[in-house]
Amino acid sequence: KTAQFAETARILTDLGFRIVATRGTAKFLTEQGISADVVNKAYEGGRTIVDVMKDGLVHLVMNTTESAQAIEDSRSLRNVSLMDKIPYFTTAAGAHAAALAMASRAEGALEVRSLQGA
Repeated sequence: KTAQFAETARILTDLGFRIVATRGTAKFLTEQGISADVVNKAYEGGRTIVDVMKDGLVHLVMNTTESAQAIEDSRSLRNVSLMDKIPYFTTAAGAHAAALAMASRAEGALEVRSLQGA
């Protein structure tokens, strides 16, 4: 969990997204002043992040992994993202770039510009 990760979550909440996170991530975000709904990890049982994704309530996934176990645990998230066409980011930098692009788009219409300069 990094400052960039928190900034990404802040941009997304400013755009009207609701953050859904597992316990550790929700705790980190709360410490940064960002509200997050807590759900269980895929292997914890009960209502899990995978259930929320399958219910169509997730529109973007940020899932960074730090260990071999975390990579294995995230397999079900990747599968649901792929099957349900949910954008899935595995790095904080990638998710941050996407959030910045969405924020820029929300600010106004796109302009077409020549790559060769004017």
